[in-house]
Amino acid sequence: MVGIIIKAAAAVLGAALGHAGELEKVAKECKKTIRFPAFPVKVSPLDKKFWNTIGGGDGWKIQQHMTTGVVRIVDADDTLRAWGTEEAMEELFTKLAKRN
Repeated sequence: MVGIIIKAAAAVLGAALGHAGELEKVAKECKKTIRFPAFPVKVSPLDKKFWNTIGGGDGWKIQQHMTTGVVRIVDADDTLRAWGTEEAMEELFTKLAKRN
């Protein structure tokens, strides 16, 4: 089940993430492990079979894998920007929401 914090913070995602750099800056403040791809990776359209969109805003998507429960952030260009545990993403989105 997706945390309440992610659902609440998803509404401010687009405003908080003017660009991917802001996401990485805020992630450095988090105590949980948040992973970033080494280089931009486009997500496959076939991913729809395995990932549920659980929130987002301004073209950004918060998605959770149906089997593993991993949560990821995909930008408006369908590029993977970050992934981690639900707890790590909750912390990231809480910090993003507080900045706005």
